[in-house]
Amino acid sequence: MEKGQRLLPGFFNLKQSEMKQKLDEEGNKCSILSKQQKFNEHCCIRCCAPFTFLINSKRQCQDCKYNICKSCSSYQKKEKAWICSVCQQARLFLMIFLQKRNYQSSQRNNCRLLQVVNILLVYCCTRAAFTLGKMRPVELVSQGMTLREIPVLQQLFFIFKAEIYIDIQQRPNTHVSI
Repeated sequence: MEKGQRLLPGFFNLKQSEMKQKLDEEGNKCSILSKQQKFNEHCCIRCCAPFTFLINSKRQCQDCKYNICKSCSSYQKKEKAWICSVCQQARLFLMIFLQKRNYQSSQRNNCRLLQVVNILLVYCCTRAAFTLGKMRPVELVSQGMTLREIPVLQQLFFIFKAEIYIDIQQRPNTHVSI
């Protein structure tokens, strides 16, 4: 049994379209709840449990930046940060999707996948810079960030949704310049 299957049992039994739908629904729920004034300051965005000082303290997810409770999150030792269960699922889904595409493209043309990842990198960096207000997109790309180094994988997933890859695959003479 792989590490991801132990962390999120049942998630790998879903079809890819069901995974995307499940993550989309969770993203929609969060966007609605976060619009309510001060909701996320007092309650977990995932399970809506109220925060208390000792019993159910709040933590901030590194990916989505929402406040989450202990039961909806896990500590990532490597990153030294808390990640919510939905962001973990989004990371796993993205990893699975890219692994499948990487295998398929290595059979045909590895260059195609690299073009897609570069486009996603620029697109995600642009989105992350404006939503989180950390750095300008040009700075992120010029620092040579890779897909693994982007701290906003959940946003990448919601932007990604596989349509970009399919769209580029359907245009055989696509030239990517970054």
